Amino acid sequence: MNLVDSALNIFSLSLIFALISCSVYLSTSIVKVTDITCDSCVTLGGCTYGALVLAGINPISAFICATICGIIAGFIVSSITNHIKAELVLSSVITISIL
Repeated sequence: MNLVDSALNIFSLSLIFALISCSVYLSTSIVKVTDITCDSCVTLGGCTYGALVLAGINPISAFICATICGIIAGFIVSSITNHIKAELVLSSVITISIL
C-alpha cells in the first residue's frame, strides 16, 4: 500500500469517527438526552452494508437497507423507553446488547 492509499484510508476513517462524535455530542449536549445507541447503530449499518454488498446486492440498495436497520434500532430504543417505561440509558444498553 502506498502513501496516498494510506492517507485516503486515514481520512475516510476520520470522517466516520467525526460523524459518530457529532451524533454523541448532539444527543448529550444539545438535546440533553443520554442515548448511547448511536455508537452501535453505526456498527450495525456497516455490518449490514458489508454483508449485502458481499452477497451481490446493489450498493445503493445495501445503503438503504443499512439505513432502515438503523432506524429500526432507534424504534427499539424508543419503544423500550416509552412502553416499558425504562430509563433511556437502560434501554440503550439493552438495545446495544441486542445488536
